[in-house]
Amino acid sequence: MLRIALADAVAESARLLSATLPARLTLDVKYGADLPAVIADTTQIQQVVINLVTNAMQAMPADPGHIGIHLDVVTLDAQLAGHHPANAALAALAADPASFDLLVTDFNMPGMSGLDVARLIRADLPVAIVSGFIDEALHNEAAGAGVRELIFKADVAEDFCEAVARLVKVNWILVLAATGYGSVCAMPL
Repeated sequence: MLRIALADAVAESARLLSATLPARLTLDVKYGADLPAVIADTTQIQQVVINLVTNAMQAMPADPGHIGIHLDVVTLDAQLAGHHPANAALAALAADPASFDLLVTDFNMPGMSGLDVARLIRADLPVAIVSGFIDEALHNEAAGAGVRELIFKADVAEDFCEAVARLVKVNWILVLAATGYGSVCAMPL
């Protein structure tokens, strides 16, 4: 997947649909201001839009009608809290466990591994571990520690977004990452 302009993908779908919709139907496309690029497959986005409009068309009576596509940005209030070392982040998690929905940690950190961290947290909190080396042994250990996702560092941006989407619809994630200094942060999505 690549970073794409979502509005361009939707506009192309709308152009194709306009040529095929019955004359009794009009298609209205509106875009919000400052739409960011997204990591997605253009063809899949276009197929989703075409399917949604086709479903809407089929659900409408034979009378004249209107189908609208509205694309806008939803923003979240962002905060950032840094913790060093990892046990400080664990203390923050223990102090307010309900405020976190996902833990993302590096496998190799000073003082403890990501697997050690995964074993110390509440069982219902999804965990993803980022590592530069993922082998069968790590897969097995991670599964035993309750880790739900392993993310290869070379693919971290794309894989991270996909892993978060699979794991939770979240308010906050807790990120433990060795960035040369073993820094740790918590951030909302």
